[in-house]
Amino acid sequence: MTSGKRLQLAFLLSALTPIAFLFPDASASEWHPFGLQGITVRSLAAAPGRLCAGTVGRGVYCLDMRSRPSGWQALGPQGTTITGLWIDALRPGLIFAAASQPGVNALFRSLDGGRTWQDVGPNIPSAIVAVYGVHGVPGSDTVYAAGGAVWRSDDLGESWTAHNPTGPDGVSVSLSALDVAPTDAKAIWTGGDLLFTFAPESFVSLSRDGAETWNPILFNGPFDYTPVYDIGAHPRLDGAALIGLGASVLRTLDHGATFRTVLQSPLEFQVAWGGHAGNLAFAAGNNISSSTTSLSDAWLSRDVGETWSPITGTRLGKLKINDLAADDRLAGLAFAATNDGVYAFFGAGGLLCHDARQGVDSALLWPGECPPIMSPGPAIQGDAIVASSTALRAEADHVDLGAVYCVIENSDIAFETLDLPDPPVGEFFMVLARDDGAADYGVSSDGLPRLPSTGDCN
Repeated sequence: MTSGKRLQLAFLLSALTPIAFLFPDASASEWHPFGLQGITVRSLAAAPGRLCAGTVGRGVYCLDMRSRPSGWQALGPQGTTITGLWIDALRPGLIFAAASQPGVNALFRSLDGGRTWQDVGPNIPSAIVAVYGVHGVPGSDTVYAAGGAVWRSDDLGESWTAHNPTGPDGVSVSLSALDVAPTDAKAIWTGGDLLFTFAPESFVSLSRDGAETWNPILFNGPFDYTPVYDIGAHPRLDGAALIGLGASVLRTLDHGATFRTVLQSPLEFQVAWGGHAGNLAFAAGNNISSSTTSLSDAWLSRDVGETWSPITGTRLGKLKINDLAADDRLAGLAFAATNDGVYAFFGAGGLLCHDARQGVDSALLWPGECPPIMSPGPAIQGDAIVASSTALRAEADHVDLGAVYCVIENSDIAFETLDLPDPPVGEFFMVLARDDGAADYGVSSDGLPRLPSTGDCN
């Protein structure tokens, strides 16, 4: 510990120690900048320890959060707009990036973590529209792409076959949503618009045999046309999925035999399940109503999409949201792709009370919400972050905390309730704080200052 009120290493929360947490109203939670600010991010993909962002005109950027911290790395392909990304969770070096180039099937593949790229799009049979989405089967050579059809490759993109989800080949479609169910590698969900019909129509189809045959499970139009924006298959419940359908989120628990509207708001909804357990779900998108001053809104469900709470906060509503992703390992961590980089939400799990009334160096944490107190004492202005034990690295002149998550920003850190996810099994989180104006989060035992590489409070 260092003298002066600059450091709090208040509590090491281990996933090996079970602690019962209460769950708060999420409306007070906040999204924080997580890098690439000033760049428009169009798409996101998360894998264990890695987050990649597809940008407008600047290719793919990736952030490695469990190896030696190096910040966001520009990987290419340069000059491209990436509309869809997929990372193999079992082989994080395998990345597919769908590029928006109307009239051209542009689909890039990297086998070495983004160091080199090959355009495998020309291998795809010709289509009316470009390739907009891509998703594969982890650990296998099977990959699906979506645009003017669903195409399947069983050799990592070297060759492709077309599998039209609306019926016989030749029926024109424009597919805007694609997902492969984590519970069944042959369950493929897709949706989009039917083209060249007398009036607008949209649809959702499900294949349970690897795109060989399709079951149309949802149609809209021509008189009630609503566009399909996103589909998210549940990570553990077979047959469960969320559909971002216009200004509604629909949920099915039976492979699309029935749907129920679980959330309505004037948004273009993107959806994502949070964490491998799958009780958490996120929904966010851009407002399509002129009656609201917020550009976008975000929502959280803690009961498998049954009920929802708003989590827009003060920052996200001022931005446009292009995509949504959630961390599979760390339940409660979500990311939004916006017109101002990536934003992170880190508040869907348990509560801890942060008590620094005796000074930052003497701060304590305990499970649960801070109780009401009659004499809170003087406020201490500052920031508080959470860092993972697996990301610590000793550099020549500082200790790098890796990618951290801001939980209190330029506010009172004397007596506050923190809303945190549970750490993965075998890991622990460190909660550190600094007084207003401090440059770092104190010093380590060898005298080196502690500094984050990504995600610090601004």
